[in-house]
Amino acid sequence: MIEFLMKAGPAFMIPLLLLSITSWAFIFERFYRYRKVPKDKGAQEFFDQASQVLKEKGREALEEHLALNKGILNIVWGQLITRLKLLIMEKRTVQQMREEMQFDAESYSRDYLEQYLSGLNTISTLSPLVGLLGTIVGMIQAFEAIARQGAGDPQAVAGGINTALITTAAGLVIAIPSILGYNYFRRRVEQILKGLEPFTHLYINDLIQEIGRPAVYRDFVEQVYHDNVVTQAEMDGLKLKQAELRLPDKTARKVEESVKAANGNKHA
Repeated sequence: MIEFLMKAGPAFMIPLLLLSITSWAFIFERFYRYRKVPKDKGAQEFFDQASQVLKEKGREALEEHLALNKGILNIVWGQLITRLKLLIMEKRTVQQMREEMQFDAESYSRDYLEQYLSGLNTISTLSPLVGLLGTIVGMIQAFEAIARQGAGDPQAVAGGINTALITTAAGLVIAIPSILGYNYFRRRVEQILKGLEPFTHLYINDLIQEIGRPAVYRDFVEQVYHDNVVTQAEMDGLKLKQAELRLPDKTARKVEESVKAANGNKHA
């Protein structure tokens, strides 16, 4: 079989062989990667663990927890923490944080899930063209041989054309599973995104509640305590801000004490 294929010449068959190996490597890798994506129950358990770590131990512990593995939720949810820290530095509102993170969550998930799919799509397009080019070159060589030697032997002419067509057949054999795999994986990406979306939204809500809202409140408190003199009107403003952000009293007092301590160190 290999000898038959190599009749078309290594100049085209070797690139086609490499394209075939690469295509199947992408296909098997994607099958394996998508099988590792947690289903409903697994995603719920993963969210429960992440939520518990965040609420009991804080952001840094959650980052360490997510870094333990390289699954889609570990990577995407870790990226969302980094994104939230940047949004906090930019002094974004809670609503802006939520909108940005929901948009970025889908973007990060797609980047993870669609890895290698563009390569698979390229192979499905490129391999028939390489095969066709090999056929054209083979036909040219066959007709040149006929021109030099004449067409006295029909079998020799047919054999030359037959050999030239091998590369086209090989290109199609590579392209068909590649494009089928690409279309199948595109559908799987959408299914996975739809399945993980509710859990990612719950996770974003937790991040905003435990990290985003306290950060916004801290900015407001720092403005109030900038000179360590707080009026009654400013105290009332703090209460209104706490209510607006729906912060628990314990969290609000913790933020206020942290700001007071920081200001005390500045003025010491």
